[in-house]
Amino acid sequence: MNKKYLLLIEVIIILFLIVLLIVKLNIFYQADSELFITKSDNIILAYEYKTDIRVHHYNINADGFRDSVRNFEKTSKRILIIGDSITGGYGSDIVFNKILEELYLNNSQNIEVMSLAVEGYNAVQEIELLELLGLKYSPDIVILQSALNDLEDHNLEMVLSDSQILKRDKSLEEKYGFNCRSEKESASNYVEDFYISKFSDDCHPKLLSTLYSRFKYLAEENNFKPYILITPYDDPRFNIYADLFIETALTNDIYLINLVPDLNDHSLFLDVMHPNNDGHKIIAKKLFEEIII
Repeated sequence: MNKKYLLLIEVIIILFLIVLLIVKLNIFYQADSELFITKSDNIILAYEYKTDIRVHHYNINADGFRDSVRNFEKTSKRILIIGDSITGGYGSDIVFNKILEELYLNNSQNIEVMSLAVEGYNAVQEIELLELLGLKYSPDIVILQSALNDLEDHNLEMVLSDSQILKRDKSLEEKYGFNCRSEKESASNYVEDFYISKFSDDCHPKLLSTLYSRFKYLAEENNFKPYILITPYDDPRFNIYADLFIETALTNDIYLINLVPDLNDHSLFLDVMHPNNDGHKIIAKKLFEEIII
């Protein structure tokens, strides 16, 4: 057989194996995720962690978060961080809210730093979680961690059918007055890649502005200081979109902490977006320096 044909066959086999590996990894991730997330009674949240279980290599508490169990009644000043798997410390042995709490303690400051973080949550779910649960803790400061994929939905298809996702869309439209998904777009297609396309339309920047405006309103109504914490990607092509988050936060007169310049080294990441232990230490140090409480 011609050597060129043999080489072509080898290339095809290799590509087939790569595709097969990717499919298997996706199936494994979904199966793994389905072990620790459950459908939420709140249609906008869609899902939440199961309680008192072990996720990856860490424990989820009785309230459904990677943190100490916290009382609603506070005995000191309280910082509340709401976010996704970055705040939750995916793949990391330590989490920056705990490091920050220790920094305050070592500085003779009795300040509680609690975390409400769920893997895959976006800004819509984080604001909903703040209204549903976070405000009950009477925080003095709320930090909304914003990853650069916060304009996209994640994991919905694991717990909701297409019809339920469309029902969720209607709930969002009733609450915020609009919906960024076209009715022609199927739910299953919508939860695919977000990347550059989500920043090039008019609706998603409008969605971000609406959510940040809601965050500012909640801060004024509940007497807490609002912060936006922008967490970067380990890829400069995506970090240029941090400008949209920065501009939107400043327009809404929200305190801003931008981590893009601080987490600018590959050695600080486990993957394209999750900081490692050293990354979490840098985040905690930055918050310690920037937060006014």
